[in-house]
Amino acid sequence: MANPYAGGGTAGAALASARGDMGDGNGAPRAADLDASSIALGRVVRSLWRYVRPHAVSLVASFVCSAASVLLQLYVPILIGQAIDCMVAAGRVDLVALLPVLHRLAAAVAVAAASQWVAGYCTNMMMVSIAQLAEWRIVVPKVVGSSPTCHPDNGS
Repeated sequence: MANPYAGGGTAGAALASARGDMGDGNGAPRAADLDASSIALGRVVRSLWRYVRPHAVSLVASFVCSAASVLLQLYVPILIGQAIDCMVAAGRVDLVALLPVLHRLAAAVAVAAASQWVAGYCTNMMMVSIAQLAEWRIVVPKVVGSSPTCHPDNGS
């Protein structure tokens, strides 16, 4: 099976890899498997959206928390510059101006870390749910359908 984390793949190769039907048995992809000209991007997005839609709140929370984390991480160097400006020279530190800057710096770092954790948590929970749902829809029917003792049509 092809490495799903390797870059440069096509939508067709990704779908074939997800289905598990890609390759010649030795891990090498067949040339016919890599042709994605018949797969439209809209079709791939609609197919994925079917799994993501129940988790739209987690998706939005993940994006919002990621954006907040990035903005706060960009704000930290600005606060460090303001703190350095409060330290004019050796022995000449303006503590009255420095303490509020350090408080804002600590708050920015704490909120950035928390929002990054929440974004990762939302993303991981969403992906685990989607993977379980996809496995249930793809793998289980193949296994149940191939087993003659547990097929619903055979009366057992």
